[in-house]
Amino acid sequence: MPDHSRRPRQDHSAQGIWVMPPSPPGKQATINERYVRALHAEGLTVTQTASMFSGYPDTRYIHNRLTEGSLRGFIVDDQLRLLACQFTSNGQVPWVGNVVIHFPRCFSPLVINRFLTEPHDQLQHRHRGVSPREWLVRGLGSPFLIMEMAEHLGQGLYPRPHSRACRS
Repeated sequence: MPDHSRRPRQDHSAQGIWVMPPSPPGKQATINERYVRALHAEGLTVTQTASMFSGYPDTRYIHNRLTEGSLRGFIVDDQLRLLACQFTSNGQVPWVGNVVIHFPRCFSPLVINRFLTEPHDQLQHRHRGVSPREWLVRGLGSPFLIMEMAEHLGQGLYPRPHSRACRS
């Protein structure tokens, strides 16, 4: 079995990849750490994601999208996964790449997942708030509204759900 502990750590700070720092031995995981691990378990691997893009089955395409920030992934225990909320059973959520690219690269998967999956009062359909993901998947209105909300969240003009500010 190969020894992966000796491989050099790659700096993912310039990519659309968030890395969960390892927990100190003996320390109990926080609620956020457990939630990140649950998101990680349901996330897609790069290979799974590449297979969804029939025109681009090569994993280099996915890595390029991660690098530019139009797909978001995260690493837990040296395993890269892409946030499942960016996809449907038919492929990528329409316009989601144009949305997530507005988030600072330091945003945790928790913030991005919550933004995409929780209902927002600004997004009304049949007198109820819907999530940005539902808005995009169902084509309920302009995707530019979601992009603007994401941009405001990224600039700190929109309240961030349960997140600390990015460190410079």
